[in-house]
Amino acid sequence: RASRRGHDGSIWEDDSIEIFLGVRGRYWHLGINAAGSTYDARAKDSSFNLGKGFRAAAGRGKSQWTLEAAIPLGPMAGTGEAPTEWIGNFCRNRRVTGDLQEAAWSPTYSGDSHLPSRFGRLIFADAPKADPAQTVIRQAVTFLPAAEGVGVVRFDLSGLPAKAKIHRADLRIYRSAQVDGRFDEALTDIEVYPLGGGFAAGAKARASGNPLTVRGPWHDSLDATEALRKRLSKGAAAKIDFFVKACPFFAAEGVCLDVAYEGRPAKIPPQVTRVRALHRAGQTFITFKEINDPVKSDRINWGALKMILDGLDAGGKGRLRYVVYRHRRPITADNLHQAERIAVVKGGSAWNLNGRSVERGIDWNIANRYALVHGHWNPFHPASQDGQFGRDCPMDRLVIQDGQPPLARTTGLYVHTAAAKQKVHYAVVTMLDGVENTLEMSGRNTTGPIAETPGEPEPVLQKEFPPAPNFNYREKRLHYVRWVGPPYCNLPSQYYNWAVGVPTGAAKGHPLELSLHRDDRSYWRTQYRVERDSIVVSPHDFPIPTWWYGYHESLGTLRSFSKGVVQPYTERRILWFVDWVARKWPVDRSRIFVTSVRRVSGGWTKGGLGAGGSGAIHLAVRHPEVFNMALPGHGTTPSYGVSPH
Repeated sequence: RASRRGHDGSIWEDDSIEIFLGVRGRYWHLGINAAGSTYDARAKDSSFNLGKGFRAAAGRGKSQWTLEAAIPLGPMAGTGEAPTEWIGNFCRNRRVTGDLQEAAWSPTYSGDSHLPSRFGRLIFADAPKADPAQTVIRQAVTFLPAAEGVGVVRFDLSGLPAKAKIHRADLRIYRSAQVDGRFDEALTDIEVYPLGGGFAAGAKARASGNPLTVRGPWHDSLDATEALRKRLSKGAAAKIDFFVKACPFFAAEGVCLDVAYEGRPAKIPPQVTRVRALHRAGQTFITFKEINDPVKSDRINWGALKMILDGLDAGGKGRLRYVVYRHRRPITADNLHQAERIAVVKGGSAWNLNGRSVERGIDWNIANRYALVHGHWNPFHPASQDGQFGRDCPMDRLVIQDGQPPLARTTGLYVHTAAAKQKVHYAVVTMLDGVENTLEMSGRNTTGPIAETPGEPEPVLQKEFPPAPNFNYREKRLHYVRWVGPPYCNLPSQYYNWAVGVPTGAAKGHPLELSLHRDDRSYWRTQYRVERDSIVVSPHDFPIPTWWYGYHESLGTLRSFSKGVVQPYTERRILWFVDWVARKWPVDRSRIFVTSVRRVSGGWTKGGLGAGGSGAIHLAVRHPEVFNMALPGHGTTPSYGVSPH
């Protein structure tokens, strides 16, 4: 069902196809309906026109319609040769039944198709030649249906040496959807049992004993060490089977068995160098030089950086990671297996990814764009974190010492929070496609002893924001980052951005205003300042939006939501930071209050009930010992049912 429409008409109101193509930090939206009418735009800006090169023809059959289109890539790619790697999505709108039916090649899991972060990747190149080694690896994993449960995963163990000494075995399970509070399946425990052998496809799997446990502290894999040791202890074992009794959204194609055993690895990757460790305020900052430089520039915006980081594992480059080990003794190749494996770090960890903001992208456009073409009283109405304006945000790298320059872009970073007073040693090794370079252990990739002492992690000054007219107030704007772990979040080594606005001129007792940003905004600028001499603290409810309260402790892990509760992580971070500011500057603790701003262009629901009003009220009501006033900016009834966290 479709009508002939003029160019840039509302083709999505018909049976139609929508195509999204992106490159170099921008994306384009193309549409064609079953009558052959076309639409083109840069993001949501329909004033952009691809020109006569964009052509389409549609044909109708008895029970189907077909489409052919010519899409010029040159106007999108800009000057120079068109890149081989793009992002893209293909969506179908079906109206013939009377109701809208939507389908997408790469679902955005949102009512908005304009989410470049959810697009798939397109490679305009010949298919890569098959790597025989990778072919063998793929054949080593077989998924077998079972009469009950999800099924049985079988691993071929012929690649392990005879009588191999197993140090660690992790069963890595992946899901086809991120499980959060919107899913009833979040309450289902993952149950995976090792089988004794002899299982036949389609039969009933007979599980015995306890299921594999989730390995902490990251809770992203199942501990299969004892199961594998037991299997190998019975002599030569050609395979091992695991019965997946329960696992919502189980993705069989991604499951793998990660084994560390006594032996000599083959085809090891180059080793990391320049491993250093700095301990301050209860935390050890481990830095190292990565083996490549994928970004190749110190100045880059979020859209371009995101495409690079998303593509690190694509294009046949291999899955490159850096593994951090910790031990009470100097770490060598002989005792590495005794060390604690505390983290696996992806490349690009020097970049402050959580520090990006829509407002900074808007500021960049104001300063650098000659004109903004829009059809709305507010040209920034369509702004979003990963979409229009947000992708223009200039990106910074992290600072780990007050007053020092940012980390180099090829520097890797992991921050460990100390739990005991002791002297420890660290090592970092390169891992490519699961193979760790455990042979080349030297002073270049190890460090220590480091004297660690438990303590409350303190923020690290990143920089002073440059003065800008759209910051609204005369004040010194200081940017901080604080790394934390539990109980301030549910996983180790998470970091959060903060801003502190300090008024010009000295005073004995400043008021302190906690300024909660509106939905989809950030710490980047002071929203309101009620008192002229207030110190304004601007937190960032990101990367997990929490309505300024918290989220479930199992979120983002393999743990069931039945195994925990919603923890006030955000509230704890806020209360600590407010107290820290009150100790660092002359704050009148009887004049601490919380403010928020009205959300007028959306939120969890498009109407615009924002989290700020709810957050301001609940913080003040729950903590009258801290806050003496709340200015929520607008009335809000928390719609907790629409938040996935």
